[in-house]
Amino acid sequence: MVYGKEADFRNWLGNISRPKAPELLKAVDNVVNMPREQLMKCGNLFKFLQGTEPKLFEIRRDQARLFCFQLESGDLAVVHWIQKKGNRIPKNELKTAEKRTKEMLGND
Repeated sequence: MVYGKEADFRNWLGNISRPKAPELLKAVDNVVNMPREQLMKCGNLFKFLQGTEPKLFEIRRDQARLFCFQLESGDLAVVHWIQKKGNRIPKNELKTAEKRTKEMLGND
């Protein structure tokens, strides 16, 4: 599940380097099917984002970042995506992900 228009997400994917887009989609598939305990051991691919409310995590491949949360059904919801340019994720990007998550959960 993707926040907003899936076409926007696919357009963004199309703009990141070609070898990385399939790797990122494979990473999403891996995360969806992985038990939570196993996810915690995948630091190169997956990371919980501390200080986010509701609780978000990122799926990462090089500088590409997908901000996600897990629905009660177990489905993965991608709420925001960026191409990271520095060492830290900009706060406004995290705020956007949190806002979209709340909207999807009906807590806006």
